[in-house]
Amino acid sequence: MKKALFISLFFSLLFSRENPFIPADIIKKFEKATNEKESLPSFKSTKITLPSSARVLKEVLVKYQNIDGSESVKKVKIEALIDWHKPLILSQKSEKKSDLNQTSLNKKSTKTKASSKEALKNKKTDFKSKEFKINKFLRVKIEGKAIYLFTKNRKLRNFMVAKPYKIIIDFKSLEDVSFKTLKTNLPFVKKIVIGNHIGYFRAVFVLDGNYGYKIRKISGGYLITLK
Repeated sequence: MKKALFISLFFSLLFSRENPFIPADIIKKFEKATNEKESLPSFKSTKITLPSSARVLKEVLVKYQNIDGSESVKKVKIEALIDWHKPLILSQKSEKKSDLNQTSLNKKSTKTKASSKEALKNKKTDFKSKEFKINKFLRVKIEGKAIYLFTKNRKLRNFMVAKPYKIIIDFKSLEDVSFKTLKTNLPFVKKIVIGNHIGYFRAVFVLDGNYGYKIRKISGGYLITLK
């Protein structure tokens, strides 16, 4: 009898869990998460490309798996202007202790200088000005998101179409103009196309993405501002 009780107790201890009060499904989920974690590669970095309609980065959501197999989401508020031409880079790297200390020391001064630096940056332009002599009726100057149209011809109408995105402007003209296509090799405006119609000629500005725009009368012509 004692021998049978000893054998029963031995096998009971051998096959029992460390904590009998943890549900079996939690144990299985934890084991599955552990196995998956061991088989996954270490994260280094990833590139996120946003559509051309993106203008403000509101927040970043990071979904991750916990050690017990459950999933959580970390939300980081950003609220900053972005250039959709440049991808977002998410990476993981360790920082040296000296770097962290230096960051802590410079945090206050960096914060106070941030607004003035940003204002100065906004005043500067990285885009070269480029002019195009379209014909005797129209001269175009492109400077970043500003498109200057120098013409004496009156604007009849303007509108935008998609796929690809382009701004179309019709100018009154009693003379025929030659069809022309010009590649700009510039950001924002990829190509200028001129076409002839009865009573007017059409200027088409093919864009590299989705933009809003404003057009207003200026001295010597019109100004288109992309936004």
